[in-house]
Amino acid sequence: MSDIRGGAGKLMMNLSMALAESGWDVTIISPKPHSSDDISRPQHKNLHYEEFNYRNPTNLAKRVIGSIRGKQEFSSIVEKKDIDIIIDDVSHLPFYPAHFRIPSSIKNAVFIHTALFDAAWGSAKFFKAPIVEFVDRTLPYLNRPEIICAGPSTETRIQKYLRYRHTHIIRPYADIEEYNYKFDPTAKQILYLGRLTKRKNLRCLLDAWKIIERQYPEYNLTIAGDGELRARLMEYKDDIGLDNVDFPGFVSEERKKKLFEESLLFATPSLEEGYLTSGLEALAAGTPVVGTDTHGINDYIENGKNGVLFERDDSQDLANKLSSLLADPQQIEELARNGEKTANKHSYNKFRQSADDVLMEIL
Repeated sequence: MSDIRGGAGKLMMNLSMALAESGWDVTIISPKPHSSDDISRPQHKNLHYEEFNYRNPTNLAKRVIGSIRGKQEFSSIVEKKDIDIIIDDVSHLPFYPAHFRIPSSIKNAVFIHTALFDAAWGSAKFFKAPIVEFVDRTLPYLNRPEIICAGPSTETRIQKYLRYRHTHIIRPYADIEEYNYKFDPTAKQILYLGRLTKRKNLRCLLDAWKIIERQYPEYNLTIAGDGELRARLMEYKDDIGLDNVDFPGFVSEERKKKLFEESLLFATPSLEEGYLTSGLEALAAGTPVVGTDTHGINDYIENGKNGVLFERDDSQDLANKLSSLLADPQQIEELARNGEKTANKHSYNKFRQSADDVLMEIL
């Protein structure tokens, strides 16, 4: 578990803590973090940390090298401990050789957050796409593991593309207790909050906003977050002549909560998702989701019931859906009420119980 800045890494950390609280003795094995890593280690009497003698890889080439060099260190750590099950986070790159050194007495499992397969070529960097697809397609060959998925659509894709049935689901949770349900029909802000990367497809949102801005000049679009595309997106916003768009950059947890509570709608045009926890946080704050009809979003958003779905990478359809909602505040309020019910199904207690049930099932 080398990086917890992304959703997948945080999910693995949350999984470790949930299992520790359920009575499991959990050891997290990972490379040493860099001083610049956004890392907060939870503490529990049942939670332990072991680090490899090298730093967290910072690029794809180093991840490949780390995958190989970590084999011996991984095995030496495992040999010292009485282990029932090993779970590898494969969101970046698994320790491939290490899986074949796992003794038959130990259950072998991998956790997959987003199953991209051939979609990797449209949502990942060109040089990274073949690695991402390779990881997804070779999962069954990692010593025939049990595959734990972040949501039902990920499980469906694993079974469809790999013809593999050793799968389980542990849905992520959101800190719904931290949010106050504050639906405000007079709010004039539409929000995106997340990484600014190719997979998040934010040009689609900006193209849609060009239509909305002409129809509803009193509304503002806030695109909060950071990533390698931030400067290019800000430039594109100017190129197409948008005025009511803000890019506040990375925001603190406190500011994030306030943005959710102050926004009328949460728009997310992602090409693919694992399980969009930011959408759950929006629902907990009373802010309905307008999202792509794609896996990881349509796992819990039902079109017209607790949110609205639009066609993948279709800025005109997104603009139409936003326009229809802005013209009907009563519909938005109904979506918000139903959305809060959806968020409440993703509590930490339910996540902890699900994690315990799945691991007991695997054992």
